[in-house]
Amino acid sequence: LARQAPDFAARAFFDATVADVQGTLPSGAALLDLVDVDPSIEARLHVWVLRPEEDPRYWYVPGAGEVESWSRRFRDALQSDDRKAWADAGWALRQRMRKAFDQLRDIDTLYVSTNGALATIPWGLLPDGEKGSEHFLFERVRVVYVSCGAGMVMAARTERDESVEGLLAVGGVDYDAADGGSGKGSATARQVPSLP
Repeated sequence: LARQAPDFAARAFFDATVADVQGTLPSGAALLDLVDVDPSIEARLHVWVLRPEEDPRYWYVPGAGEVESWSRRFRDALQSDDRKAWADAGWALRQRMRKAFDQLRDIDTLYVSTNGALATIPWGLLPDGEKGSEHFLFERVRVVYVSCGAGMVMAARTERDESVEGLLAVGGVDYDAADGGSGKGSATARQVPSLP
């Protein structure tokens, strides 16, 4: 995958095993790791589910372009008052990743690591429960975003100064400013000068 997905290649230098990643997950948690490969190379989404003390699960979802399209529709629907469009797009996304969601039924914390269009959606706002339900995923599970499983291992291995407190808050994010990592940002994003 490192040759096909630049995001995956960037993760490859971390020295961590699957067991190391699983060791960072608390009981009742799961890591959902999705790698969206450049569609010009391979039109599929690679999916891993890791849970503590269970065998890792892997499969791929064909038609990654369709997942990307529904991700954008879901995000756009959230910006409107159209609850039906939100529900339809959210359920379409869930259906395309149904195997993953089947593995996540009895968890209380979901760690999400992804790239591409799936990295631009608020996972906690995906519909939860049976189709037609008006419940959100965040009502049942805590959703935590991570760069990658190996990054969780690095963070666990890093000493922290517990006396340091702070908050990193990001607001007004324009998810359309870049197109999922190809480096082609919007005109506005390109006009912002680099920091010294």
